[in-house]
Amino acid sequence: MSNLIVLTIVLICTASITVLVLYAVGKIRSLEEITRQLMDQHGGGTGSAASAGGNVPFNGLQGKPLWDVLAGKSVPEGLNAADIEQFREQYAPVLLKTIRSLFSEGSSDGKFGAARATPRSERLVKTLRFAVSSWLPSQELNSLYNVAYDSARAQSEELNRLRMALEETIAALYGRIKLPVPGGLAANLLSEARAVETIASDTDAGDAEA
Repeated sequence: MSNLIVLTIVLICTASITVLVLYAVGKIRSLEEITRQLMDQHGGGTGSAASAGGNVPFNGLQGKPLWDVLAGKSVPEGLNAADIEQFREQYAPVLLKTIRSLFSEGSSDGKFGAARATPRSERLVKTLRFAVSSWLPSQELNSLYNVAYDSARAQSEELNRLRMALEETIAALYGRIKLPVPGGLAANLLSEARAVETIASDTDAGDAEA
């Protein structure tokens, strides 16, 4: 009789544990589904929304893989020439922001006497419509940084050489991904950097006089 009671208790406990486990699994699956739906709504999903374009720019491509597509080195399955041309148009402001960000970084390091650094080849760039990881080839990357670094404290006679080097680097970058070069970009970058340097120098002189 006692064995029957023990067996009954064991069966009841087993059934209760099974029910609890099934309930917990169901809850976990519900939470996963809710999370997936929220990610898809905000462009964070990697499923059908990403493959179909959705809120993800460049069909989900970023960094070097995206650069290689724009440069014509690779064409992922499902993309055609018209898609890639549209990507180039969308990428134009990203490239411009990347160049400006890198130039500002080099100029700032040069101006404040920081050690010459090796810039990151990849950085996050935000536009009004999206954020994407932007990548630059090492040769042009280092050239941009070094010109910016040198321009921060360059004398007037050196600026023409730096401007030509900057124009060549910018032309190479835009040429690699078959985009037109914005007119006067090199001159604008140098003049903006020099303007910041002049303001900083005037401020330091004013502080010293005070």
